[in-house]
Amino acid sequence: MVRFQNVPINEFREKEFEDWLIERGTDSRGLTRTTKALFTYAVEKKYIPEHPITKKTPLPVIGSPSILEEAQWQSLVATALSSQDHKNSERGEKIDLLAWVVLGLWCGLRPEAEMSRLDWTDVNIEDGFVNVHDNWKVKLGRHVTIPEAAKLLLNKCKRKKGPIVSPKNFRKRWEWLRKEAGVYADWDDDIMRHTYASLHYAHYKNKQQVINELGHCDESMLRHYINHGVKMRKQAEAFFRYKII
Repeated sequence: MVRFQNVPINEFREKEFEDWLIERGTDSRGLTRTTKALFTYAVEKKYIPEHPITKKTPLPVIGSPSILEEAQWQSLVATALSSQDHKNSERGEKIDLLAWVVLGLWCGLRPEAEMSRLDWTDVNIEDGFVNVHDNWKVKLGRHVTIPEAAKLLLNKCKRKKGPIVSPKNFRKRWEWLRKEAGVYADWDDDIMRHTYASLHYAHYKNKQQVINELGHCDESMLRHYINHGVKMRKQAEAFFRYKII
């Protein structure tokens, strides 16, 4: 007879599961999910007549998303705009990161899985969308809306052919730009995406629209975006109406 925690599987009850979690000192999402999957398999194989665990898998505990303050994202944009032709002192490549910053901030694209794969042919400024291909991060591709503020900035990009960002010496160029903009400390890889999602909800108050634009959204993280968004109405208005002086 198959046993779980020294209890025959056909005699196992939810109380034993609760005691087990308490004994381990955790209410782990992973433990609950894995254990429920085990008993689901046992039911399918008819080892037991019904599933003994009714406890819901707890939502993951996620810290509040890091976001850029208004002065920070404005500094990042202004620095990216003014430094397009600035050359890295070590190898001579142009910084050329305005499109990277704009698409990260106003479209919420994933830096590694999406933006690093984008070509300018995927960016339709006139019709206002970015084409994210279906063989990238998510199973289904999507068109991400380019807000008016982002259109104006993308039209200021001096290069609109080839990849959105050149991979040559990218990390050093990106590090230089963030240091120049004064946003290097405590930088999180998804901080532009988190900023976009929080400000998007603050501006449009539409959960489903946030989910659609991001491609998917964890329920816990969506709650954080909403919680941030309700406090950021004025910042969101400035963000979506932004025009470089």
